[in-house]
Amino acid sequence: MSNPKLMYLSGLILAVLAVGYGSFCLLRSRRARQDNRAALNERALAAVAAGIRRHAAEFDGLFEGLYQAAKIQNSLIVDAYIEWCDRVGQLGDISFQSSFSSLFSKEDIQNETLCREKYQLLLRCFAQAGISRDRHQGLCCKADAVMQQAYIVAGGNQPQIGMEYTIIKPAWLIGRNVVEYGMVMPGFVDL
Repeated sequence: MSNPKLMYLSGLILAVLAVGYGSFCLLRSRRARQDNRAALNERALAAVAAGIRRHAAEFDGLFEGLYQAAKIQNSLIVDAYIEWCDRVGQLGDISFQSSFSSLFSKEDIQNETLCREKYQLLLRCFAQAGISRDRHQGLCCKADAVMQQAYIVAGGNQPQIGMEYTIIKPAWLIGRNVVEYGMVMPGFVDL
């Protein structure tokens, strides 16, 4: 290959191939890191959900508060989120604390968009833990066995099966086990 043009062209083709291969390897490596981060986040979410399920009683009073904070769009209410972070930090469950803190932090409240994303992520952890909101606030319905077990009538009594009540604050349950008691008022109340 003594032809300079042919040598130049061959070198140019090799350079283009090398750059193309390098770009391909870089993209593949970047995609692998993104996939790895996503897998780590999913594992952390599963660990947080398991921790919330294990320690559900420790978060009594915060399930509905976080739900309402996530639902209200015209102002950022952070009290329940901050309390979630504090209570997790007070537990002796190091693996749960580590997983939780890899996803959630009190510093999240400094950025409203990020904070609202964290609310949704924490609500997703509730669902993954099998914790669900029993009924909607403002719903008027006849008391059944679940209501009798999971709600308190304003004033301290237990709901009576068959009587109508309005849900003032929904209960949160794991299956049929109460995680957070709800509150009802007798009859129809316009909220």
